[in-house]
Amino acid sequence: QGLLLLEDAGDTVLWDAANDDPAAAETCYRRAIDALLILHERGTAHRPATSLAFKQGLDARLLQWELEHFLEWGVERRLGLTLSAAARRGYQESFDAIVRELTAAEPVLSHRDYHSWNILWRDARPVIIDFQDAFLAPAEYDLASLLTDRITPRLVDPAMEARLLDYYWRARGRDAAPARRRYALIALHRALKVVGRLHYIALEKH
Repeated sequence: QGLLLLEDAGDTVLWDAANDDPAAAETCYRRAIDALLILHERGTAHRPATSLAFKQGLDARLLQWELEHFLEWGVERRLGLTLSAAARRGYQESFDAIVRELTAAEPVLSHRDYHSWNILWRDARPVIIDFQDAFLAPAEYDLASLLTDRITPRLVDPAMEARLLDYYWRARGRDAAPARRRYALIALHRALKVVGRLHYIALEKH
């Protein structure tokens, strides 16, 4: 009806809330995972026919494009060199293996940028923003965003990371073992994608 509802969720993001009280950091991230469980389970089950998020996803074409983007901008353009045919084949073999594993995973409704600076913290609860790029992806995509993005590992050490991942998979009643490998691959993929994208923005868009 032409109405837009806006809500002021304050200025504190999850990273600030957790960093200001390290003793409560794991609880903060568990609450962020609780919100993620709602998105992944109830959101995926809802599937409105009009939602663009359910019409696109992290498929083989997009994965390959993002990895190639890393090679072009994060390696060749950044360093001012051209990879040899042998080096490129080596990269491509690794990329193909990553793509095969990730596209075999069951997709869920994914926020796509679910990190500590896109989660506002109000009244000890998460308020999620910046979800306009949501699409279908393996569940580990959002988990990797939450637990490995930017400087998050300064606060979320490997032991806490393992506990939080176990917490997520126990809540979904799934085996965490195969998910751990996908999680590592997606964390790697996201890091390569970011390196390529940021150098593209810097070098091409200035």
